[in-house]
Amino acid sequence: MAHALGEREPRVAIMAATESVTETMPDTLDAAELTRRNRHGELPGCVVQGPLSFDLAYAADAADKKRIAGPVVGCADAMLFPDLSAANLTVKAIAYLADCNFGGILAGAACPVVFMSRADTVTTRLNSLALALRLVSG
Repeated sequence: MAHALGEREPRVAIMAATESVTETMPDTLDAAELTRRNRHGELPGCVVQGPLSFDLAYAADAADKKRIAGPVVGCADAMLFPDLSAANLTVKAIAYLADCNFGGILAGAACPVVFMSRADTVTTRLNSLALALRLVSG
């Protein structure tokens, strides 16, 4: 999606509840594996780092306080969530609390799936459709 929007080498945060890799949280293991694969050239065209909690993906000052560094910390262009619930909760919180313009699609299926909520504004609905069209038109 980031490529379709013009980002040449997007910085992708692999999201988890914590930045610590632990076997009790499988999402952190998946994030660490994706980061490893990116380092070994298996995920070309992007910079991947994870696991990262939201504060680390979004805010450089949080990274300074936690003494965490990396190419994606504090400057993520995209966030890959472990599941739909985590993504939905995060995006809705941002949309309402930050009063941002939003559009939602699910990528990775045979075609983009436009996400719309009954509570979405007309602008949000149009943004979602525009994102899906941009993804299919390349």
